[in-house]
Amino acid sequence: RMEEHAVDSRDALWASDRSRVAVCARVAPLPGVSYDRLREEVFARVEWGDRDLRFHDARRAADAEAEAGWVMECTLSCLAHGDEAQVAYRIEGLAAEFVEEADVLVSAPCHIPLLRVTAADLAFDARTGEALAPGRFGSDSHVEIATAADLLRAAGLAVAAEALDASAVERALLAVNRRIAKAECALSTMRPSVRVGADVFAFREMGSRGGERFDLLFPKCLGNRAEGERDVGLYETLADEELLDAAFVRELAMTAPWVRTLVEPLLGSNENENENENDAGSAADASTQKTEKKKEPLSWWCDVSVVYSKPGATNQDWHCDGRHLAGASRADFDGRGVAPPYAVCVFCPLVDLNEDVGFTQFWAGSHKSSDGLIGFGSAAEVLRGTVDGVVKAGGAIAYDYRTMHRGMANVSKGTTRPVLQFLYAKSNYRETKNYGAESLFEPP
Repeated sequence: RMEEHAVDSRDALWASDRSRVAVCARVAPLPGVSYDRLREEVFARVEWGDRDLRFHDARRAADAEAEAGWVMECTLSCLAHGDEAQVAYRIEGLAAEFVEEADVLVSAPCHIPLLRVTAADLAFDARTGEALAPGRFGSDSHVEIATAADLLRAAGLAVAAEALDASAVERALLAVNRRIAKAECALSTMRPSVRVGADVFAFREMGSRGGERFDLLFPKCLGNRAEGERDVGLYETLADEELLDAAFVRELAMTAPWVRTLVEPLLGSNENENENENDAGSAADASTQKTEKKKEPLSWWCDVSVVYSKPGATNQDWHCDGRHLAGASRADFDGRGVAPPYAVCVFCPLVDLNEDVGFTQFWAGSHKSSDGLIGFGSAAEVLRGTVDGVVKAGGAIAYDYRTMHRGMANVSKGTTRPVLQFLYAKSNYRETKNYGAESLFEPP
């Protein structure tokens, strides 16, 4: 497979597009000014010719500090010179008849998502793929939201309250607990110098994700990546129950309802359409053609792991699992034009998520420009763009691999939070940064 594509740095983003910068401003109206009038006048009156100022999006937001009880939050962009705070002064000066005050909330070298949605807005039926709250929102308001794939394109994530039945959850939890027990035994016996919960480590099968949070891969015993990838001696060392566990999670990855309703609409189908063709000619000719026919390349591959957070795990920093690929288009400052996803991740918790055991929090819309938003995670809360991925056991949260997110703390007294993680990625993408090269289960 091809190596993971190189990514462009944030410095490169600052230097690109004539060093253009995005700004999100808060604009409070004078008494008696309506939201529609405020938007119309600010957008028409406020200019900055030599800085090529352009307005992009706006919304009305409740604000207890404003006399009117609300403000307009708007995004705009201009050529960067390090004095973007001047934008607020220009709004106050050039629209003084309508504006009480203005200030800059956030600035970044890329599109700033101004998307405020809830998990209910992003809900979909895992078995049909239908969005349960169809409509339009955000800078993609011209796009009708009808399916889970539409949700991922527009918001970067979609939420299914139910995806796996109770028996599948119970079987998966059994496999997960056995896998964790084996890995932690290997850590204590073969890697005694590793201070689990304190040290950062990365093995071929397992990596730390900050404090008491870990990501542990299942073996690739079955499915579309197994052929030709088996490590010498690996499968001879697996117990029968481990082989059955690996086979179960691999089968689950390929047959879960979201594969047909979400993964395939975004990444393509792995079915070999040629197998169903009716070739003309004699039986002998057909036999020869079948023998000579090459197997079609698969559209995507899948890895399965368990991400588990023990009691005491703290909030992660905001991050994205995968950057924008080099050469792939990012969103413009209007939030349009981003390349389609090259990978989709599906989280499926095996226990009910809540404030105690924790959950994963997402920044809606951040997949369009996440390279430039790294280091700006606090803006998600300032702009109220966070979505709490709280579902019960067997639910599913699917997200674009580029979407900014963070695991939240586990403050429970004794409950580990195990989440099955299914990574589906285009066949020409290779994951290299999230795990190490050395095997946890082999002597150092």
